Amino acid sequence: MGMVRVGPVGGIESRADVLVVGSGPAALLLAAGCAVRGASVAVVSPNPHGAWKPIYCVWEHQLPERFRRFRAARWSSVCVHAASGVIELDEPYARLDNTALQRALFAELRKFGATFVQDAVARVDHRSHESAVICASGRQLRGRVVVDASGAATRLTRRTVNRP
Repeated sequence: MGMVRVGPVGGIESRADVLVVGSGPAALLLAAGCAVRGASVAVVSPNPHGAWKPIYCVWEHQLPERFRRFRAARWSSVCVHAASGVIELDEPYARLDNTALQRALFAELRKFGATFVQDAVARVDHRSHESAVICASGRQLRGRVVVDASGAATRLTRRTVNRP
């Protein structure tokens, strides 16, 4: 891909093909997908190895085969309790084993040379050929692509519609 791998955290400025802000399931799945395809990847988060607190579930048909081993529970159908009554959905549903999935994604990312940067992102400056992530510590990371996967409480994305 052309850019050097991100170096140790002690450096002031580092470069990667893809900088992923956040370390939840979406962030690590995206980072792993990029790393497996040969991109240099850095994951930036205040607590990159922190445990995932929410319980993650998925419609079974949307769960790729390679992740089926991370099912902690499976239901052949589910009920939705709505104001209009109970609606039964005849669709298999699975709860994921967060710890096992997170461990596997970290192992895959390490295998493909991804770097984890423990820092908070203060802002992102976009330029024509790359973007710069400026961390709370003053460290600067540069990347061809920056993805904000830090969750709903992000300060990096402006919303035009207020959401609950």
